[in-house]
Amino acid sequence: MSLTTEESYRWCRSFSKNSGSNFVRTFSLLRPDKAKSMYVVYAFARIVDDIGDAGDHQNRRLQLEHWRAWLGSLGSKEPADESELQENLRPAFEHSIQRYAIPMDWFDQLLDGIEGDLDEKRCIRDWQELERYCFQVAGTMGLVCIKIWGGDLDSLRERAEACGIAFQCTNILRDVYEDASRGRIFIPQEELMRFGVDPQDWLKLRPTGDWQGLLKKCASKAVASFEHARTLGLELEFDGQRMFSLMWHSYLNLLREVVRNLSTTFEQRNLRVPSWKKFSHGLIHFLAPLYLAARPLHRPIDIPSQFPGLVLDSYEGPGSPSQADSMAARAPS
Repeated sequence: MSLTTEESYRWCRSFSKNSGSNFVRTFSLLRPDKAKSMYVVYAFARIVDDIGDAGDHQNRRLQLEHWRAWLGSLGSKEPADESELQENLRPAFEHSIQRYAIPMDWFDQLLDGIEGDLDEKRCIRDWQELERYCFQVAGTMGLVCIKIWGGDLDSLRERAEACGIAFQCTNILRDVYEDASRGRIFIPQEELMRFGVDPQDWLKLRPTGDWQGLLKKCASKAVASFEHARTLGLELEFDGQRMFSLMWHSYLNLLREVVRNLSTTFEQRNLRVPSWKKFSHGLIHFLAPLYLAARPLHRPIDIPSQFPGLVLDSYEGPGSPSQADSMAARAPS
């Protein structure tokens, strides 16, 4: 028997909490109605992301296509061939999508990004291709969050996309060893060539060339994206602002640990933000008076103290003048 909408919401909440993700704990910063929809979105994203990480390639592609078909069937009174997960998710998912007017295309693009990860010979050619990938797997969910958190998408879209780039580039830099062990490189090929890094040596975990300079270049681009996205939170409703700020600072602190431990990139490791730092940031964001006093999003990133030795690049992501010039140059006359 299908779940009612409220039962579906409770199922999503239970599924998300059982995932063990620290991210889910931050949903309590939001008003209950927003938190309910965040559990729904997280459940969907977690399910399809897990498909990309387990099983043989052909089976994973089939599962992703099944979820793509499921998205296309939403709104149908008689959905065909639903799995138990899809059946449990559907009522709350449909309700949240309608409530916050979330475009379905964003979920399709998330599936595109996950499916692209299945290509063993995938080669990211340049920064613009990397930015497209970051938008698919991170930026799309950032836009969904803005819809739920109460932001003006027209004014915040470029900064939301910059935030997706910042977060995903942080993940990429953290996971260099793991990805290389699986035969994957998410650093643009043109940058590998520019820094004299042989991709085959990279995949053997014995990188040649100025690989540390290359990773610093990637980190500086991520920091520039963080800074470009920082003021996004100030234009959200207060509960959404606190959640965005906690996420933004958590990822920025993780990037600091990545840069601080750059020399161990090609060693098996488990990078973590120190517990005391996580606790202090959590306290500031969960206690509204402390948050209002600290005003953590009002201060620009202090590069010399937070990222010593790193030269900050100018932001060149979505909406930047340099990207607009590049797109104009590629446009047919």
